[in-house]
Amino acid sequence: MRYLLKRIVLFLFFVQGNCSFAQEPVTLHLTEKDGVPCLECYTIIKDGSNLIWLAGNTGLFSYNGEAFTEHSIPDQKGRSVFNLSEDQQGTIWCNNLHGQILRAPKGEQLSLFIDLNSQLKGNLAQLHHVDKNLVVSSSQGLLVLDKSTGKTIFKYSLEVIHSQVVEGELYFIARTGEVYQLADNELVLLHKTKSEKSIRYPYFLKIHGELAISSIENQQLQIQIFGQRDQLHKFSGFTELGKVRIAQVTYLENEIWFATDHGVLIYTYQNGDYHLKNHILEEFFVTSVAKDNDSNYWLTTLRNGVFLVPNIALAKLSLEWLDGSISSVVNTNDQLILSTTKGEIVLMDLNTMKVVGSIRLPGKSVINKIFFNPFTNRVIVSTNGDGSYSLDLATKRLIPQNRKYDVSKDLVFLNERESIYLTYNKSVLYNNAKSKEIDSIVIMQKRPYAAVTDTLTKETYIAYIDELVHYDGLWNPTSIYYRDQPIYVSNLARTADGTVWGSNPKHGLLGIKNKKVIKTFNIKDGLLGTNIQNLESDGYKLWINTQHGIQVVDTQTGDIKSITGRDGMPNSLVDVEITKDRVFAASQKDLFIFDKNVHTSFKQARVPDMYFTQIKINNRDTTVQSTYRLPHHLNAISFGFHTNTFRSPEFVLYEYQLQGLDTTWLTTNTSPVTYESLPPGNFTFNIRPVSSRLKGETLSVDVSMARPFWSTWWFLAISFLVIVISVGLYFKHKIRTKEEEKQKELASLIKDKRLTNLKLENLRSQMNPHFMFNALNSIQLYIINNEKDLARTYLVKFSRLIRIYLEHGQKNEVTLAEELEALKLYLQLEKIRFEEKLDYSIKVAPEVDVNGTKIPSIFIQPYVENAIKHGLRRAAEQNKLSITFDLNDAHTDLVCTIKDNGIGIRASEEQKKSREHKPFANRANMERVELYNLKRSKKIQLEVMDLKVLGQQGTLVIINIPLQKNG
Repeated sequence: MRYLLKRIVLFLFFVQGNCSFAQEPVTLHLTEKDGVPCLECYTIIKDGSNLIWLAGNTGLFSYNGEAFTEHSIPDQKGRSVFNLSEDQQGTIWCNNLHGQILRAPKGEQLSLFIDLNSQLKGNLAQLHHVDKNLVVSSSQGLLVLDKSTGKTIFKYSLEVIHSQVVEGELYFIARTGEVYQLADNELVLLHKTKSEKSIRYPYFLKIHGELAISSIENQQLQIQIFGQRDQLHKFSGFTELGKVRIAQVTYLENEIWFATDHGVLIYTYQNGDYHLKNHILEEFFVTSVAKDNDSNYWLTTLRNGVFLVPNIALAKLSLEWLDGSISSVVNTNDQLILSTTKGEIVLMDLNTMKVVGSIRLPGKSVINKIFFNPFTNRVIVSTNGDGSYSLDLATKRLIPQNRKYDVSKDLVFLNERESIYLTYNKSVLYNNAKSKEIDSIVIMQKRPYAAVTDTLTKETYIAYIDELVHYDGLWNPTSIYYRDQPIYVSNLARTADGTVWGSNPKHGLLGIKNKKVIKTFNIKDGLLGTNIQNLESDGYKLWINTQHGIQVVDTQTGDIKSITGRDGMPNSLVDVEITKDRVFAASQKDLFIFDKNVHTSFKQARVPDMYFTQIKINNRDTTVQSTYRLPHHLNAISFGFHTNTFRSPEFVLYEYQLQGLDTTWLTTNTSPVTYESLPPGNFTFNIRPVSSRLKGETLSVDVSMARPFWSTWWFLAISFLVIVISVGLYFKHKIRTKEEEKQKELASLIKDKRLTNLKLENLRSQMNPHFMFNALNSIQLYIINNEKDLARTYLVKFSRLIRIYLEHGQKNEVTLAEELEALKLYLQLEKIRFEEKLDYSIKVAPEVDVNGTKIPSIFIQPYVENAIKHGLRRAAEQNKLSITFDLNDAHTDLVCTIKDNGIGIRASEEQKKSREHKPFANRANMERVELYNLKRSKKIQLEVMDLKVLGQQGTLVIINIPLQKNG
């Protein structure tokens, strides 16, 4: 059904004689889906930094080429804003229906300038900038305000229905019909027009340098020029405006753009008059027009968002009615012919772009390619395996050719009879003689891609899958080499100077003459890419199509111009056809058309200005500066940047480097660039924008990272000195320590020697001749008295005691059990010697571990001996001696108590003096105590008490020995 409707529509057009389709500049419709924040838009402007500002029913917005940002104030009344403008100081101004006048100074936030609601009483005022003042006009009157203070400089009671600045002069129309001009804060009457009732939608403009006014009168647009003597003269031009309502007039170079309720009408001034150049967006109410630094035209509409015209010279012809997609395009002298993937061939008049014919192949065969034969005025139609046809353009008759040109890669016509046919697996030379038979010669059985020939020299180049071959007039082949390698090319074309050009995916364009490569063009020369899909010659120029757009290369001057995606040209093109004055680029359903001889078709290559948006240090925002001096711990730095150009992330790259760290230029299309941990040193961050292979101005930021104090020279010097001194002190201390250890070791040896000597002396004292004499005398007495058992018992005990003394003399410490054994033997012998006049007792507390407790060897016995020798021996009564071993309350010391009932300390001392006796054993023991205490952390304590102080007889000796367990 859909196909039938298309056929009926085309039939009706052909019945009428022709059909035409509107071609308008390529227009991008930006709506809420593209981030446009409103559909009802009132004004659009470009500020001094190429930032786009938009005022609409949802507020005020700015666009930086990537995203829209809303600007508002907390106490803003209503969202709609109007009368968007920029003054000479770069401040953005707007107002709303509630009398609030808002402003955004350059680089600052939006703020309230003044609230005039009480004066405007709900009427929307118009804002104008005159010198450094702000003029506010409305039906409530005229105010001139000082922008710096907000104070009223001038006030005039005039009911203004329209005010407008034209070429720096401010004009008003009053309700009573007068036209005024504001000069030096005074109103100058220019003309008294008709009453308000007959004036609708007035608008001031300049025509031929003269002030004019337009308005709707009797439902027709009237334009009148102010003449001398207060006269108005009707202007007869701009007749195409008809009944439109003018919303804005914009003067762009040599053109006037009328934004109206029926689209935009563009007039150009030529030969002393204005001529309509184009009428675009006829079905939309266009409210304003702005042109940015990249020659993009921004158009706002009242109900349909924003439109962008990236290249006013690039037109688009929509062919959505085609059955199938466009597969190929060729042109004759007066027609443009298109083929589709569903077997349709459409003929269009080159001058009017009207469809003048349509032919369909049987069975809707997929048309692979079509070729125009200028010698026969026929079009050869090649399908994808369903045969081929010859279309007679004079009769519109389709003549079957069987499979003669089936699946054709290229087809070159040498003359009326001869042609070169390239298919998927071979190249063939056809010779159509006058006879009905067709002579064909297979040139080479190999997959070919393209062919080009010189009809004068009859030289032919054919590009095969793995080589480029040159054939002379006799078809002798010669392979072409470049840098000692066979050349692979996919497209061929020949310029007017006889140079054959081929496209190579690695080298770009290769120019070949006399079977040698004589010239090349690649990316360094300005090509946008080397993957060339189409190649067409045009005199000395080459037209190429890559995935980045269309380029024209002047092979003589090297100049290269481009139309790319930034112009609205799609990346995927099916075919490109060059005519005498235009270029036709076909996508699947559209034709893109531009004048190849007009320089304005190619936008001036420009790299947008770049600026830093923010610089963060350790993830904290800082003021953007050109130089930073940072301490070592603030070493994470991030550089944010941007270019205010339409869709900058798609069309702008950035090259950057950090001198001092790396000299390599890196590439990114996103912001920011972050360095996480900079080492100490001086660095320069350089960055530049790159667009269309052009490099912009480099911006730089110097960063100086301080060294940590531990890596500074003074710290290293101090550290070195400290290390040297420390090493010296260390070795000095070590030497001193070793010396002290040697001294201690020597002192210990001396102490040990003294202890040994003291022990020997104690031993000698215990084995003194008198004791031994008495003991031996007692043994002798027992023998004489024939008391053999007593003699044997005494002798055994005596020998055991001597052996124990000799063994203990070899040790520094013995167990308490060993000491008790020796003490008991000694007391037994002494009791015998005392003839039973000695009573003694030895008691050991149960909690005392006699086997685990260690005491100095031969330590207790000398005190017991001293008690017997100097105390008990001189007593007349029965001698009593008690020895006890116990623990102190803390169980940390062994307490030995020796108590006798002898003569006491004082009497004993007197006897010693009279006899001049030297108590060597007691003195030796005191020295031993002192020597032992030198080696102990807990000291041995000795206390001797005369019991007379307690009213008793005798002496009490208390010895506290810190416990040392037998390990």
